[in-house]
Amino acid sequence: MLIGDFNETLIPSDQRGGIFQHNRVALFSNFMDNCNLLDLTTIGGRFTWHRNHNGIHILSKKLDKSLANVDWRITFSEASVEVLCRLHSDHNPFLLRFGGFI
Repeated sequence: MLIGDFNETLIPSDQRGGIFQHNRVALFSNFMDNCNLLDLTTIGGRFTWHRNHNGIHILSKKLDKSLANVDWRITFSEASVEVLCRLHSDHNPFLLRFGGFI
């Protein structure tokens, strides 16, 4: 199980603003396939990284992800990942819960 900033998006709806890079998605998708990883469902904010200019979001992306293989998902079937509010960073923190969504 991995949680972190992978600095890549997977689908166009993972980004608001800017130009979606389809060729980069293919590389990241291949990495996930080769490692047998799936993107775990999150609750909370849709985007996990924001670029601001004069206090206005000009670019938002889901760069941070929680990935796991099927065995981990079966073992921890009730685990959930929540996207928390960000305070001092341009990334939102994640909270991994092992009891499911609240």
